[in-house]
Amino acid sequence: TVTVRTIPGKDLAREIDDGRHRWLGDEPADAGGEDLGPNPYDLLLAAIGSCTTMTLMLYARRKGWPLTGAIVRSRHDRRQEPTADGRGHRRWEEIV
Repeated sequence: TVTVRTIPGKDLAREIDDGRHRWLGDEPADAGGEDLGPNPYDLLLAAIGSCTTMTLMLYARRKGWPLTGAIVRSRHDRRQEPTADGRGHRRWEEIV
C-alpha cells in the first residue's frame, strides 16, 4: 500500500509513504509548486524505468547472460492540436 498525503501549507507538494520509505512529490515552481520533489509524471517514468531495468537484469541472470547493466530513458509529452472543425482542441499524452 502506498499512501499519498497533502502537506499543510503546501499547495501541490505531497508526502508519499510506502510503509518503508517516505519521499515528496511536487510540481516545479513554474507550474505552481515548490519543486520539493519529482512531479507525478517523473514519478511515473521512474517507476516504468525501474521496473523495466529490473526485469531485464533478472531475466538476463536467469538465462545466464552476462548483462552488467541496463538504462531506460523515457519522456512524457503532452500535446494538443485544433480539431478538424476548428471549434476545440484534441489533447493527448504520450510516454516514449
